[in-house]
Amino acid sequence: MKNLLFPVAVLGMVASLAQAALTPVTIGTASGSGSDLGGGAYRLTGSGIRAYNPDGDELEFAYERVTGDFDKKVKIKSISKVASDWNRGGIQVRDSIDPVARVLEVTAIGQSSETDDNGNAKGVNQVRLYGRTHPDANYSSFGRVYPGVADALPNQWLRLRRVGNQFLAYVGSDGKNWSLAVQRYSDGLPASVYVGLYAGSASDQGDALTTVDFESYGDAPTTDTVAPTLVSAGSLDKKVVGVKFSEQLASASVAPGKFTVSGATVTGASVGINGDSVYLAVSGLTASSFTVTVNGVTDFAGNPIAAGSSVSGKAASGWTAVDVGSFASANPASRAEGDDPILPGRTVAVNADGKLEVEVVAG
Repeated sequence: MKNLLFPVAVLGMVASLAQAALTPVTIGTASGSGSDLGGGAYRLTGSGIRAYNPDGDELEFAYERVTGDFDKKVKIKSISKVASDWNRGGIQVRDSIDPVARVLEVTAIGQSSETDDNGNAKGVNQVRLYGRTHPDANYSSFGRVYPGVADALPNQWLRLRRVGNQFLAYVGSDGKNWSLAVQRYSDGLPASVYVGLYAGSASDQGDALTTVDFESYGDAPTTDTVAPTLVSAGSLDKKVVGVKFSEQLASASVAPGKFTVSGATVTGASVGINGDSVYLAVSGLTASSFTVTVNGVTDFAGNPIAAGSSVSGKAASGWTAVDVGSFASANPASRAEGDDPILPGRTVAVNADGKLEVEVVAG
């Protein structure tokens, strides 16, 4: 099946094109090697038992340390065929190089050297977004998959972008036009992470070595020159005010001192789940209507919002957000082992003026 790519020009990428050298390391007990070929080109060879190995990852990883937002892209030229359905490589994010670390990766899985009864090559042959949401957990597959990696090679482009705790995975065929494949909100990964390229085979015996050739690894270039604007604001409880913007923001530009809410004191500010909203912790808000004013916030590409930008907001009435689950602890607000979900959810209104628009994170 042909690779299903729907080219879409995506704006608002990282402005810097600085190329950091990646440090190769073998994760777990796998065999492997990594070579820096220069100019963002790398050749990684990795083995490994399987993605659901209870002892953690077994693969070859070449990384840099990145703090805060990033937007990384790479071209995969080839994935060698060995006796495994999971010959793979891609862009990976880890909170450590421990085999059971939290992980998020956009990965291209190739074809096997083995064939079925009809002579067709085995292998998953897809782009997927995978992750380990907690240390020692199994991997999970997030969102839809894109088939046809074998047809796309040697031009299988992958891209992974972080805005706050929102991660966006893209596929492409030329490094310029991208299709958004999967989005994933992951609040378990710290601000400073290990980001880079990886290769692995995930064969049953662990003795199959997959070699992946990468080119043009680095920051995705920016084309965005349009400043962000305010769209709406709202609140469910008058304790958290949600503010919606026209595009994704640079999370480093978001701080409590850059926001004012009429009739209230802003005590905290964080980027929302899609990267294009901000959640403000406020105190003293009693009115049902308020005004939010913003200064000094920039979009992902560094374009600043117009000074003194403001938007009116309202507090919704009659709505309450609660987690539904099984809680062993006496206080579900403070989760403990045995509670499900283990992480508290969150619901924030970003518009309550004429229509209610909420952003929800659920465990």
